[in-house]
Amino acid sequence: MHTMIQAARPKPLRLHHAPFSPQPDPVSGKRHARVLDIGSGTAIWLLDMAEKYADTELYGLDMANMAPDGLYHNIDIRPVDYESPWALGEGSFDFIHLQMGLGSVGNWPLLYEKIYRHLKPGGWFEHVEVDFTPQCDPQDATLPQDGILCKWWHTYVAPPYAVVGRPIVYDPNTGDLLHQIGFLPAKHVEYRLPLNGWSSDQAEHVSGTWWEYAMSYGEGRGHGLEALSLAVLTRVQNWPADHARRLCEDALRQATNPSIHAYNKLHIWWAQKPPGTPR
Repeated sequence: MHTMIQAARPKPLRLHHAPFSPQPDPVSGKRHARVLDIGSGTAIWLLDMAEKYADTELYGLDMANMAPDGLYHNIDIRPVDYESPWALGEGSFDFIHLQMGLGSVGNWPLLYEKIYRHLKPGGWFEHVEVDFTPQCDPQDATLPQDGILCKWWHTYVAPPYAVVGRPIVYDPNTGDLLHQIGFLPAKHVEYRLPLNGWSSDQAEHVSGTWWEYAMSYGEGRGHGLEALSLAVLTRVQNWPADHARRLCEDALRQATNPSIHAYNKLHIWWAQKPPGTPR
């Protein structure tokens, strides 16, 4: 998933759109800063950041703590639920990053408030999400709106996330909510993520190929579509596991059909805590 998201972004902005740039210390010359990744997963984003910003303190929060052994010396992963207290120091971070939180957060305003409190004045927050709603250009119309892929999302998978209080549907009002918390007006950009390599645009072709790899089955593949679906279908909707897997297989078969020009959207928001505000 990380590679798919990177492939969709312009090359100079693949790690972040926020204008985070550690300034050199006047004495040591080191470019020191504190960065936090919320929901760090395998720590792949932190590893990339550690290569680019060697003098930066990098922290990750992830209850599952799937990071590999032998991380860089400047990476510290805390195995905690990021909706619980952090104990990392309010007003101490230069940059906070959150990627793919939809479906796991119960109270977005509360989480945004916590992020705001932990940023230094002038610090940046970047929020990266995929809107998994199957979409297709109207003039193309190759995606059947009554087909299994659309039903997989709209009828079977998205609703139970809302039932358990952790919505997975993308909120287009994210910028307004960040501003209400206290951030300066947020900036936003979106990129198409084709569901396979159908697009003639080079960047979209590559990101679409990675979408198919990340979401499909097989050795070394991401199993992403099944990962989004199985828990809510079997635990919330009480489906038998084999029925849930059959739905995923049917939806994936339609998603990866190159004659169907469907896509998701990648959304990136970034906003600054006003300089000069109290920590």
